[in-house]
Amino acid sequence: MKYLMAAVLLLAVAGAWNALLRAGGRETGAFVVLPLAGHMEDIEWRVRELARESRKMRGKGILLADFGADGETLEIARRLAEDFPAVELVEGRRLAEKLSAGTTGKR
Repeated sequence: MKYLMAAVLLLAVAGAWNALLRAGGRETGAFVVLPLAGHMEDIEWRVRELARESRKMRGKGILLADFGADGETLEIARRLAEDFPAVELVEGRRLAEKLSAGTTGKR
């Protein structure tokens, strides 16, 4: 539950940031980051809920950041990244690179 609350907060912050940048004349995307660590029994529900909520945002992307998730969690994350165009699985250490680049690379 704490991850979902953090993701919702990030979604709100990203939306505000996106609005500020658009007001300044720059177009940008917004991201929601869901950190993955250990075993996450409800990862599929979390990602589907985030994907549903993020449809309301322009330029959205959901980054599943692997910070030591177990094999089962990573396999589910990989499958979800294939099923949802806005979802991408990234290594935790590459997270800063993705965010600074401003794109998930998926279209």
